Amino acid sequence: MQVKEGIALARWAFVNPCCIVTADEYAKKEFKQCQQGFDKCTKDGRDIFETFLSQADVAKLSKFLGKDPEAGRAYVQTVYQQHGQMVHVPAGWLHQVENLQDCVKIAWDIMVPERMAAYVTTWQHVLACVTKSNAPAYMAATGVMVVAAQKL
Repeated sequence: MQVKEGIALARWAFVNPCCIVTADEYAKKEFKQCQQGFDKCTKDGRDIFETFLSQADVAKLSKFLGKDPEAGRAYVQTVYQQHGQMVHVPAGWLHQVENLQDCVKIAWDIMVPERMAAYVTTWQHVLACVTKSNAPAYMAATGVMVVAAQKL
């Protein structure tokens, strides 16, 4: 794999948490793949947990949501990630990433022990949505994480 110099590796789109409900309602009306909302999207007639908005879709959403009058910044932010750069995803921000060229990415979730039970519950829901199963082995492993976090 060879990185093409001068071309971003990835394009990230972020939606401010204060706008997620409004963004979801807009997406249901405007984007075919989101008729049930961001967490109930379909592709090729089957449910998927995530949806992907094209660059044009992101631009439409950004125009619709506008800017934060106090901060003067758009509620939808786009970031182009270059080779060697790290991108921080702020807590609560809806986001998507599109690879613009072949690359390997590593995601690192920072988990605070006090919130471990909430993380586990969220990921149990995510996994159940994605796999349409209870995934007992995964649940057992996450249960161990909760117990470990409670002992910290």
